[in-house]
Amino acid sequence: EQLEIPNGLQLEQDVADLPSYRQVALIHFDLDDFSSVNEVYGWDVGDHVLLQIRAWLLQTKIPRENLYRVSDDEFAILVQGHTLEEAKRRALQIQARFLKPWQAYPNSSLTLYCTATIGMMWEDYIGGDIRNRLFRAISAAGAPAGSFTLYNADLDRAIKKKILRRKLLVNCVQQNMLGFIPYYQPIVDPATGKWLGVEALCRWHYPSAGQVSPSVFIDDLEQLGMIAQLDDWMLETTVQECAAHGFGSKAFILDVNLSPKHLLTSEYQQMVLDVLKKHDFPLENLSLEITETGRFDFSPEGLCQLEALRSQRW
Repeated sequence: EQLEIPNGLQLEQDVADLPSYRQVALIHFDLDDFSSVNEVYGWDVGDHVLLQIRAWLLQTKIPRENLYRVSDDEFAILVQGHTLEEAKRRALQIQARFLKPWQAYPNSSLTLYCTATIGMMWEDYIGGDIRNRLFRAISAAGAPAGSFTLYNADLDRAIKKKILRRKLLVNCVQQNMLGFIPYYQPIVDPATGKWLGVEALCRWHYPSAGQVSPSVFIDDLEQLGMIAQLDDWMLETTVQECAAHGFGSKAFILDVNLSPKHLLTSEYQQMVLDVLKKHDFPLENLSLEITETGRFDFSPEGLCQLEALRSQRW
């Protein structure tokens, strides 16, 4: 059995043919991490779940011609002749259904959960660049899974700003970490007032990006898969600067943040040792701190990697 519903191209055409966007809503929902269903259970299970989703949507009295499969795991519903509140109730109805399990196989008691992230556009926001607006509607919804967001001009500006910021970040990383600067926060003994060391904090200054919080650009780099470049650069730069000031010959701690995923690779451990040797900076003077948003894997393998780094000597 096939899904047999219109695709994204048909949606674009149908939206373009609308005489007016008055009392028209477009509900767009993305199945969260649906690829894992196919990977874990097989494509036949994934197809069966999709058929159940289609069947349930059609049972809610959505005309077949108003239901679209925009991509493999994205659907859209064109709701016409409804008030905004009625359209919202439709979106909430979809949200509620995806909090319940789906049957894995025909005539099987095995069930699985498949949540959805939902965005909705209303009236005039539906016109224009529909594909990109659909993408931004889902992007605006964001986490947690099952969220529902009504798309508006403020969200549109925020998503465009995020896309631009990420493009600038990628360019800056590729241009030898342009705009990234290490700042040093003293670590002080409250009893004596003496410096025990410094915590190295990364800041990013780029004119067209404005002031960007470290929590924002670090999260961006983690999602872009580029956090390792920042970790490597911060370690190299801060060790070099502290060594140049003679801190390597004193009882002094340099505290550097890094991503826990990066820490658990043998390549990163070797890089740390190479940097310390290069700048003649003692192992015992370096403290590696996991970023606040990161989670360390305290599995036996993770602890083994951590101990391997801690016990290094030369």
